[in-house]
Amino acid sequence: MRRGLCWIGLAALAGALSLPCAVTPAFAQYPAKPVRVVVPFAAGGTPDVVGRIISQQLAAQTGQAFVVENRPGADGVLGAQTVAEAPPDGYTLLVTSSSFVINPSFHKKLPFDVIRDFAPVSNISVTEAYILGVNPELPARTVKELVALTRAPDSKISFGSPGVGNGLHLAGGPSPGRRWCTCPTAARHPPSPASSPATCRSCS
Repeated sequence: MRRGLCWIGLAALAGALSLPCAVTPAFAQYPAKPVRVVVPFAAGGTPDVVGRIISQQLAAQTGQAFVVENRPGADGVLGAQTVAEAPPDGYTLLVTSSSFVINPSFHKKLPFDVIRDFAPVSNISVTEAYILGVNPELPARTVKELVALTRAPDSKISFGSPGVGNGLHLAGGPSPGRRWCTCPTAARHPPSPASSPATCRSCS
């Protein structure tokens, strides 16, 4: 059996909620106890905020607690592993981001199989908006000025993201087809456990 996956990133859970007379008595009573909602990123990022909003609504509708647990690390891999190794009983859910589908192509080996070990339940966020921002003390007010600063021989400019291989990392990395990109330089990329720490570090 597979674990519930909330895509941002609940079908098994949605079925249990919409069909109170489910096939088996176990599902008819679901949830009969608190549900663990694992967010594989630090508190304050988009998956965490969305996960908490969804959990609050599910708790209000079902009368059971949906407890959010942040398990950041390795761009969501550690949290996903926690869910993959949990009993496949519907009481451990994963709210994740697009990195969940990127990681299999970015890492040679993962401690789980994204197809075999998880069952998608619902897409709870349609788009992810990316914003290019800089520290206010940086002498760049346009993208052109930022690119020029980054390409300077003595440049020490870096860009932050929630982890290696996530969508923000790929969006900020060098790409010949991206006109605003800092390439051909290799801007330093210090990853963070979530987008909120990365933002705070960029502004400090």
